[in-house]
Amino acid sequence: MVADSAISKIKEEDFLPESTFGEEHRVYKQYYVKEGLLKIRQLRDNIAVCFAGDVDVGNEIEEHLHTLLDEVSFKECIQLIENSYNNANIEFILLKSSGQNENDIYYFNGSHCDKVNQAEIGSGKDLEYFSRDMTGIVNEFHKAGIDKYYYLGVVMGVMQCYILNNQTFQYGVGGTVTGIVMDSKIHWFRDMEYYLFDDDILKPDTMSVIARGHSVFTSSDLTGSTIMLLNEYFDSELERNPYLQRSMIKILSEKNMFYQMFYSRMDNVAVFTQLNGSTQKPFSKRWIRRRNEATDYVYTFDPQFVQFF
Repeated sequence: MVADSAISKIKEEDFLPESTFGEEHRVYKQYYVKEGLLKIRQLRDNIAVCFAGDVDVGNEIEEHLHTLLDEVSFKECIQLIENSYNNANIEFILLKSSGQNENDIYYFNGSHCDKVNQAEIGSGKDLEYFSRDMTGIVNEFHKAGIDKYYYLGVVMGVMQCYILNNQTFQYGVGGTVTGIVMDSKIHWFRDMEYYLFDDDILKPDTMSVIARGHSVFTSSDLTGSTIMLLNEYFDSELERNPYLQRSMIKILSEKNMFYQMFYSRMDNVAVFTQLNGSTQKPFSKRWIRRRNEATDYVYTFDPQFVQFF
C-alpha cells in the first residue's frame, strides 16, 4: 500500500508555506492544497486503512474502525460501517492479513465494501495518465523473489519523482509518498533520502523520510522544515513530548538512511541505491561536519556514476 500526504480543503489554513519537497501550499482552483496527513493508518498489527475524500468523514470512520475492532469481528466491523455511511463522500481501502502471505484487500466506495484484488483511490485516479503510469510503476518493478522492502522503496522513490516532475500537487496529489508491505503483519518502509539536483550534482536539495512507531517524519534542507505525519491512535505522545521530537530530528539530520534516490530534475533521470546506513559507497561518499548550530554535508561521486545523469 502506497499513498501521498497531500490534502485539499475549501478553507485555507495556517501552515508551512511549502511541502517537504518544495510544493507550494496555496489555493489551486477552488481548493487549498497542503501536505499534512498520514493517509496510511495502522489500526492493528495486521490491519491498515487508507482513505480519500472528505477528511473529517475519513477521520471519523478511522476512529470508528479503531474502536470497533476491539468490540466485534472484522466482518461485523465492515457491516457496521456500511450501515452507518450511505453515499458518503469518502473512499477507503482496508488491508488485512489473515496469516503468512494471506492478505485481503477491501474497497469501500462510500456506501458498500467489497473484497478486491487491487484498488486505487484519491484525486490521482481522476487523472488518466497518472492512474495509468502509477499502475505501470507498480508492475514494472515487481520481480519474482525481490526483497519486499527494496521493492517498496523503489516504487515509493519513482512515484515521488514522478509526482514532482508532473507537478501533480495542483491536482491534490503530492507531498511525501509513504508505504507499507504486509506478510503476517504490517512493515513500514525503510529510511529514505532523496537527493535532488538540477544541472550540478554537487548542489543538491536533500530530504529525509523515516517511519517510527506508526508515524512518518520528514526533513528538508530545501524548505528548512521538519514535518510530523502522526498516527494519533498510537503515537499521540510524540505531539507533546519534545524529547521524542528531538530524537526524530536527530535521526533525520544524521541522514544515515537505508535507501537513497538520486534524481536529476533537469533531465528527469533517477537512480535508486541501497546504502544500509553507510556514508561511504564505491559510487558516492558523504562527509559530515558538525557544528553547534548546524550540520553540513559534502558529497563526492565516482565519475562513472555521474554519467548516469
